[in-house]
Amino acid sequence: MGISKMTIKIGLINVADAKIGVPIHITANIASDIAIKNVEWTCDKQVNFTISLDQKTYNFTPSVDGEYTFTCTVWDTAGLKGSAYSRVNVGSILPPPVTPPPEPQPTGILWSSTSQGKWNNGIPRTYTGHHEYDKYDPLTEVAAGENRKWVIDGAGNTFLSGARARVYNHIPQKNNGKYQWLLTYIPNPSLDNLSLEFWSRHNEDDPPENRYGGNIFSIHKDVIEFDEEQWHNERNGGDSQKTTFTIENGKTYIVKVISQKVVASATDITYKTDIWINSILQWHKEHKTPYPQSAIKESLYWRFRTNGDAPVDVKVWDVSISQV
Repeated sequence: MGISKMTIKIGLINVADAKIGVPIHITANIASDIAIKNVEWTCDKQVNFTISLDQKTYNFTPSVDGEYTFTCTVWDTAGLKGSAYSRVNVGSILPPPVTPPPEPQPTGILWSSTSQGKWNNGIPRTYTGHHEYDKYDPLTEVAAGENRKWVIDGAGNTFLSGARARVYNHIPQKNNGKYQWLLTYIPNPSLDNLSLEFWSRHNEDDPPENRYGGNIFSIHKDVIEFDEEQWHNERNGGDSQKTTFTIENGKTYIVKVISQKVVASATDITYKTDIWINSILQWHKEHKTPYPQSAIKESLYWRFRTNGDAPVDVKVWDVSISQV
């Protein structure tokens, strides 16, 4: 009996794209120095199939998802045999990897530190008074805190110092509106956290039920904390979320907040808020305020605030509010 030199190769078309209802053809390339006597095809599952006249191609149309193993066995006239197999994965094409939604883009800037704020007008100025407005911008003031000092360098930057000092911007936000707040800052060792407050009207002369304090987000080194004020210093208790990286002193961070106030009725108000830091989404929250009667009026301002024992010269620039 002679020695059979047999090689069997099976090539499969569109293995990765095998789908229900799409015909699949598996062809065996058979080579031997002795004449072939018989070719047999088997599958590890019950399938309807046909085989070509030369027995070298197996044809089937899958009707069920799953993994199929096909075996081609060949005998030569000397009685020796060889086998080869191929696996076919049938199923829907895997969806593309899930990626975060793109950051919404503003449709119109309502206020910016370089346009209305005129922080880049070449005129340095310093303010230390409580509720003292920038003389070049009637919409922005410094207030509260201890040892407050608000410096605008005339080159586009501002420096806020003093424990719990605050810069308020008086741009109204309408009910059911969606807004973007944007600022860039550099933390330093004196800064415990940068606090941002939105949808606020708590300094008004209204009775308490019309002085909603707002949504407060404090950006710490590795966590964002949330709280809500019914009115000044009357708080709901908060929530927190770890950030995906640690904020480092001396580095630059761009904070973008997208928030919407959805008013279904005077007793049903929902806030939807996303916060990005350096273009990485760090916070997503949708919550119904427990203070709808306080929040029903339109908001009148927002603010940023430095928190710490004695914050010194926290640099902030590129500040703006836009409709989205």
